[in-house]
Amino acid sequence: MPTWCKGRVVLLGDAGYCPSPISGMGTSLALTGACVLAGEILKRKDDSSPAMAFESYEEVMRPRVDKAQKLAPGVPAMIYPQTTWGLMLLRGLVGFIGWSRLPTILQKFSGPSGGDDKLPEYGF
Repeated sequence: MPTWCKGRVVLLGDAGYCPSPISGMGTSLALTGACVLAGEILKRKDDSSPAMAFESYEEVMRPRVDKAQKLAPGVPAMIYPQTTWGLMLLRGLVGFIGWSRLPTILQKFSGPSGGDDKLPEYGF
């Protein structure tokens, strides 16, 4: 979608930039977008037109959304196999991961999720 705003209407969350369900970023982007939109409107509360706030919101959010929408090559084909062989392979892999307790082990070594992307300070 080329722009998320037109006139006095702005799109937020899945309505504007629905990331792939595989990315797991839908809620994070929606909440971040809501915070940024509220902050940009607050910064320009004396303006009679919200258009500048909407444009700033899009400038702040567009890089985050673009980053979240990118998937590694081959990921959709792995997660949504199209053949019986691919489905058997996926089920076997998921079964092995569950049986091996690999997620529990890896979780101990991983840091908190989230990025180093800093949001602008809006004072609320």
